[in-house]
Amino acid sequence: MNLARLCITSCLGLSLGFALVACSDDTDKGVPVDAQTAPAIDSGTQTPDAFVANGCGPSNMVCTGETICVKDACESVFGRTYEFQVLLVMVETTDSEGQPWDINGGAPDPYVVVEINGTEVLRTDTKDNVFAAEYGKTTLEVVPAGASIKATIFDSDLDSDDEIYVCEANPVTPQQLRDGAIICAAGSLTDAPSIMLGVTLN
Repeated sequence: MNLARLCITSCLGLSLGFALVACSDDTDKGVPVDAQTAPAIDSGTQTPDAFVANGCGPSNMVCTGETICVKDACESVFGRTYEFQVLLVMVETTDSEGQPWDINGGAPDPYVVVEINGTEVLRTDTKDNVFAAEYGKTTLEVVPAGASIKATIFDSDLDSDDEIYVCEANPVTPQQLRDGAIICAAGSLTDAPSIMLGVTLN
């Protein structure tokens, strides 16, 4: 079970094993970076790309560089199909101006749009009047080398939808794909605003 799947069952109070780097609102978009580095492998004269890991397993801790564990071998991480799912979003209790999200003082109605290289690949349903949400909708997409992956949280309104928060991996790194998640947060994952996008090898 990878990190993304673990978080969905125990994200509150979870202490993640790698750093969560803040993405900001539309005035200061950040890029999450990886702080967890897989241990080096001793493959003799073989390169990591050619290294056959005996049972490299779901943690992908044996595979390094631009490789990922595919069955029992470390193979290219890019050009493969991944399942995308918005696992968790958390939204602040007020908007960027410190005002309630709705006129009546209610919570926002968040939904998330996921893009690869500027093309929309996933749009979740809308959750009404919540500050935290999980989404079940998934899509299968090929991730090319150098791809930019962006997840944007919007507040659905009657007149126009407001952008709440942007998380972007530009470009997405092999480690993020091995970890099975792209995470942006103001502090920890339980600090709003935050988002966890599952990106798991299909």
